[in-house]
Order: sequence, then C-alpha cells, then structure tokens
Amino acid sequence: MSTEGSRLYYWDNLKAVLMFLVVAGHFTAAVKGSSLNMQRLYFFIHLFHMPVFVFISGVFSKKTVHTGASMRRKIIGFVILGYAVKFTVLCLELLFGEYDGFSVFREGSVSWYLFALAMWLPLSRALRKADKRLVIAFSVFAACLAGYDESFGTLLALSRVLGFYPFFVLGLMWDPKKVPAAGSAAKKIAGAAGLLVTAAVIYRFADTLMPYTEILRCMKSYFALPKGVNTDFGFWYRILWYAAASAAGICFAAIIPAGKNILSGIGSRTLQILVFHMPLLKLFRFAGGVELLKAAVPGHYRILFVLLSVPLTIVLSLPVFERPVKAFWKLCGE
Repeated sequence: MSTEGSRLYYWDNLKAVLMFLVVAGHFTAAVKGSSLNMQRLYFFIHLFHMPVFVFISGVFSKKTVHTGASMRRKIIGFVILGYAVKFTVLCLELLFGEYDGFSVFREGSVSWYLFALAMWLPLSRALRKADKRLVIAFSVFAACLAGYDESFGTLLALSRVLGFYPFFVLGLMWDPKKVPAAGSAAKKIAGAAGLLVTAAVIYRFADTLMPYTEILRCMKSYFALPKGVNTDFGFWYRILWYAAASAAGICFAAIIPAGKNILSGIGSRTLQILVFHMPLLKLFRFAGGVELLKAAVPGHYRILFVLLSVPLTIVLSLPVFERPVKAFWKLCGE
C-alpha cells in the first residue's frame, strides 16, 4: 500500500468523498422543501455518510485513546472550533436579519460533530480496557433507549453523541492498515451494486421512508417523528437504521480507490472544509443566492444549488484555508 509518511491514501480518498457528501447534504437540506427528489437525495446521503465519517474518526483516534496523547489539547481544540463556527453563523444571522435564536448548550448544526469528538475521546479513554464488543452492544442499547427521552436532543448534542458513538468504537477496533477495498474488483462491483439497490429502494419507497428521516440524524427523540409514525417502535427503527447504515457504509467503502489520486489531498484536509463550509453556505443563502438561482433557472435551481457544494469543497481544501487551522492547533500546542 502506498503511503505518505504514516498516512494511507485509501483513508484520505474515503474522507474526501465523505466530505463532498457532508457539504452536499447541508446544501440539500437547505432546498429539499417540497421537492421529493431532493428529499430522496437527502435520505440517501444521511443514511450512511456520518456513520462512516464517525467510524474513520475512531480509526484515527486510537493513539489518543490508548495513550492519552494530546487528549486535553484535542478536547479543548474541538470545543473552541465548534464554538467558533457557532458564533460565526450567529454573527451572519444578526448581520442579515436572519436571527433565529441562540443557545450556548444546544447544537443542531455542524458544530455538533466537533463537540461530539470532544466527548467521545475521554469517554473512549475511560472505557479503553473494556471489551469493545460489549461497549458497542451497550452503546447501541443506550442510544435506542435515549430516543424515548425528550430531554436529550440538541442539548450538548447528546442525542447524536449517543447515537453515533457505536460507529466511533467500531473505528477504534479497526486496523488502519486493513483497507476494505484492497485489490478486489469484485468488491467494488458488489459495493456499487449495493449502493444502486439502496438508491433504488429509497427512490421507489420514498413516501414510506421519508417520515423516518429524523432517525438518520439522531438529533431528536422519537416523539419528533411525524404524525402517523408509531413512536413505540422507535427502538426498532434505530436498530434497523444501524443495520442499513452499516450495510450501505460497507458498500460505499468498497468502491473507494486505494491509490494516490486527486482525492487524496482533499481528504487530508477535511477539518478546514468542515469548519468553513457552513458559514459560507449561510452567507450565500442570506445574501439571496438561492433566490437568484431560482430566478435564473426556476426548474433546476435546486440541483444547481446542490452542485455548488462540489466546487466549494474543492476550494476549501486549498492550502490557504489550511493555514488558519494549523495556526490554531499550534496555539493549542500541537
């Protein structure tokens, strides 16, 4: 396997494609409205993209969890970055008159992931000697039960912290030198076929699946599901999501190329994309960008808007956006 230092290109490629999906997912969320096709795309992306991203975070947190190296600095750093994004968005809302409320301790946007990392690291450190299989089983059970408690949700992003933690633990169990797509064309064909079947099922049964979209986000309790959905079965909805997300995630991981390519550089700089893309998306929306697209191409403005996520992701991966993030980590002592 080709390496650059200690980095395996496969994981950078996987992170790059996932980052495109993260940004595209946020763009899709902004315009899905009454568009069934946008809702289908949103459902497809959210079915597996964050579970796989969290899994990768676990894979590359093994040293920190096992040795405690840089633990305090990373926790502080992720919290500061999370609030930096949060307050930047707040300033944009105030500037454009789009203020919709603010809470220091509640987070439903992109900062949740940074806050979650700041909680997953010390939690995993405390549980490092426990059997990981038991940790996963207990965390899945706890996440499924937590959906019945309305006090969770966006408070400290606890619903998502619990909901996605099993994937983080799975990542801690994985050897980064073991590449899911290594050398097998058959795996790639099977993975592509699996994703096509997943997309076809979502397309065909969209009316049935869309009411369960909130299950994929793990952001609110089961009682936030639309009327007509039996919330008593919330536990099993989440179990089914874990199974579907794992299957789709495995298929997705199988199609990623393992060698160095144009994706590798983007995948090595995902943090800066995560930090900068949401304020820029908000700026574009608040400045009337969506309305301009709608006026220019009323029949296709949604898809054009979502496609803008691709060049934005590429631009944000450039070294100029890496410098402030590196400078920040130096201030944190890394």
